[in-house]
Amino acid sequence: MKPPATEREQIGTSAIDLFASGMGAFILIALVFMVLFAATPRQEEPPQPAPVVCPVPQPCPETPLCPVCPEPTICPDVPVCPVCPRIQDCPVCPTIEPTACPELPPCPVVTPVVCPKQPDCPVCADCPEPPEPTPLPQHPQQACPKPEERTTLLPETDLVFVLDTTGSMRGEIESLKRELHIVVQVLERMMPSIGIGVVTFNDRLQRPTTRHHPLRRLTNSESAMRDINRFLRSISTTDARGTNQDLPEAVFSALEVAVNASFRKDVGDRIVIVITDAYAYEDEEDPSFRIARAFAQVPGQRISTVHVRDDPDSGRYLEKLAEAGGGEFVADRGSILANVLMGIL
Repeated sequence: MKPPATEREQIGTSAIDLFASGMGAFILIALVFMVLFAATPRQEEPPQPAPVVCPVPQPCPETPLCPVCPEPTICPDVPVCPVCPRIQDCPVCPTIEPTACPELPPCPVVTPVVCPKQPDCPVCADCPEPPEPTPLPQHPQQACPKPEERTTLLPETDLVFVLDTTGSMRGEIESLKRELHIVVQVLERMMPSIGIGVVTFNDRLQRPTTRHHPLRRLTNSESAMRDINRFLRSISTTDARGTNQDLPEAVFSALEVAVNASFRKDVGDRIVIVITDAYAYEDEEDPSFRIARAFAQVPGQRISTVHVRDDPDSGRYLEKLAEAGGGEFVADRGSILANVLMGIL
């Protein structure tokens, strides 16, 4: 027989029952919530828009060019037999006498070749033949006109300046330095070519008594023009050493140098132009006239004079010198160019 339970045991059993009841209720509630949660529809996240990919731009197709129409195929009249190109190899017609291939009858095995129809050109169905070029008109051949020969007023000329370089001639020396290129340009328009030489003189008691630049052709020669300009720039009225107390100058000595200048043989005129304000020494006047007359005896040669100052004695001497030399006596016009033109025309 089981003994009655004590009060303490009764209390323990009650606690166990209470715990078991609470655990069951919890499990029941958990099952209910799980069912409800499973039945509730899930809210899905909105789909993300797909990235837009821009299409690659395609190049525009080029306009097709017109193809060239092919030449029409020429159909052969007699097809060539591919089976029996030679009579000894022909399996179908062994009884035929061997002859040349072009004269054999058509092989019965060969299918006649049908030439395909030439397709029409899709772009230019009718290809016109290029037109024949129009021949250029034939012009009668014309002879080229001959260049006109240059007409000149004067023949080719050699010119020698005989220039007084004593102190009273400073202005004329500077004028010649400035105007020589103008003189040359003007004379080149009047004659085919011009050659120029220069002889300078001082008093016969001074040194150097004379100086000279050899005669050279200046036309189309820049180097010759530079040389003569260099010589003119070297001329000065103070270069000579010695005294010059008298009026006469060494005209005769300068004439001797001038008439023996290296004149060109093929020129038409050879002219000496004396430019001074003085006259020759008394004992040299007649010799100077004789030199002038001898020089003028050669055709195309002459001596002209330019009187710079208005001095009667020098004027008379220079006029006689020009007469003996067959040239012109020119009273100073104030310009080297004017004086030269008067002396050679």
